[in-house]
Amino acid sequence: MCSLFHCDTCRKQASCGSIDATPEFWVLVADTAQAKLFVKTLGAYCEREEIRYVAEPDLETKPYRDYAFAHQLAARLQRDVGMKRFDRLVIVGAPSLMEDLRYILGREVSARVIAEIDTDLISLPPDQLSAKLGELLWF
Repeated sequence: MCSLFHCDTCRKQASCGSIDATPEFWVLVADTAQAKLFVKTLGAYCEREEIRYVAEPDLETKPYRDYAFAHQLAARLQRDVGMKRFDRLVIVGAPSLMEDLRYILGREVSARVIAEIDTDLISLPPDQLSAKLGELLWF
């Protein structure tokens, strides 16, 4: 089974062949130090991956670290869109991160963003986070 599927809902759907191993609808939930990528599959939001800031020794002050993490996320999303890993993207993030990402994201990624939500949900436990995404994203 593909390592993409972390929760029971995704594993059950994958085992019955009801979803493709290549997701097309991703949700990025982030703050200024960590992010989680979710895949929407048949109404459920399943965590795909956790991304943490890779420290750079030259960037000791918080504003620079925050901006560097936004760049790291943007580069990652650019790579994934180039590999056709997603078609649509929702970004849910801390307001300061969202401000940076709006300026940094490339055209290819920005063209796939269907919603932006300025709120910090990253600290919620996985089950609550998935439920909150279901409330916020009605589509």
